[in-house]
Parts: sequence; structure tokens; C-alpha cells
Amino acid sequence: MIRSIDFFSAWTNAHRAELKGIWRKRSSFTNFIKGDNNTVLKLVSEDLGISCYPKDYYSIDAVFYSKEDRVPETPENSYWFHDIQIAFEHENEFNRNLYQEVAHLLLLNAQLRVLVTY
Repeated sequence: MIRSIDFFSAWTNAHRAELKGIWRKRSSFTNFIKGDNNTVLKLVSEDLGISCYPKDYYSIDAVFYSKEDRVPETPENSYWFHDIQIAFEHENEFNRNLYQEVAHLLLLNAQLRVLVTY
């Protein structure tokens, strides 16, 4: 089981210099956090030794999972999970509907729920 301190450590080590350079560019910053390639979430998942599905999954921004968490015989390019290691939400507008992001995290059963906001 991944502990919150392990996630925090991986999160704070991922792309620190690049993040400082695009901090005020919301769209670029969000894409760098949870886009498809070479993103913060990818680095965090590698650091934790698990995989990341960086796309919406039942209203969750991203999920982290182990190979065993995927439903067997899932069609190619489909992602179904019977367990989720980390449910992840990212919100770059702290004062706008934050309760919805928390509600999204409560939709799924996960070992750890993470909300990053600023």
C-alpha cells in the first residue's frame, strides 16, 4: 500500500524546475501535470513503481494502479480496474467548486485519494 508521505515525496521531486517556469500559465501547467507524455504524473508513477492512467476515469482526473489491478481480458486501449491504488484530482482554481473535486474522489474506492490544488 502506498502511503501519503510516499506520494508527497514523489510529487515534490517530479520536474520541479520546469514547473516553476510555467507556474502562471494555467493550461500549460495542467497539461504538464496530467498530459500524456513526460508529465509529472508519469514521473510520480515511475517513482512509486506503479502505472498511471492520466485520463478521466469516472470523473477522476487520473488513477494510479498496479498491473494486478486491471480487469483481466480488457479490450485493447480500454482501462477497467477492480482496484485502484491512488485516485488523483488536480484543480488549478482553488476557490471554484472545490467540493466537486472532493466528491469525485469519494466516487471510487481507492487505497489513497489525492487532491492537488492551488
